[in-house]
Amino acid sequence: MEKNYTIEHMEEEGTPYISSIVSEDIVYLDNCSQCGRIRFNENNHDLSLVIDGENKLPDFLLCGEFPLNIVSNRVIDVWDKYNLTGYDAFPIKFLYDTNMNEIISDVKYFDIRITNSVELDFHNMGVKIVNQCSTCNVVEYDKQTWEFGKALIIDSSYRNFDLFTIKYFQNTLSCSKNVLNITYKERLTNFSFKPFESSFDPFYDIDDSFLETFV
Repeated sequence: MEKNYTIEHMEEEGTPYISSIVSEDIVYLDNCSQCGRIRFNENNHDLSLVIDGENKLPDFLLCGEFPLNIVSNRVIDVWDKYNLTGYDAFPIKFLYDTNMNEIISDVKYFDIRITNSVELDFHNMGVKIVNQCSTCNVVEYDKQTWEFGKALIIDSSYRNFDLFTIKYFQNTLSCSKNVLNITYKERLTNFSFKPFESSFDPFYDIDDSFLETFV
């Protein structure tokens, strides 16, 4: 299997980010009637966002606590240029500053939803599923995610995807080395990459291992 990566934000000081969402009720559903967890509304496609920060807007917007991946039209254009597939893109309705003044910009933003998914090899990772809600499908494990260690993919679930997410972790954005190279070549901003196998490892040592960031 080729080398894959997890996509993250650079989170540099001063970079504008999404501080809140207008009408959060379109992002979250009511608590699950069975397990009580707050459910993410995967069918919301009418978002307006509040941006904190006065510097130039990056191509990949950090969303704080919200389970969203927001990218500029530049990203969409580049992905189209290189025939990258496996995602849907929904335009953001409005951008506001923290005083709720609309931000007028030539750059448009999109909420992307990845349609490719791989499965983790829990057996070889030493992880067991101990419970799964029959209503909202949220899964509980025999250990915390930061104790998962090295993330391993079931080979049969991976089909040379350029962009993909992980079953049960739909908001984790992952990619092939092809996407990493394209991001660098086209100078898309605020993207950071680390090896896929370190996705759940909070003790990942960037000094002794591979980490690439592109500005």
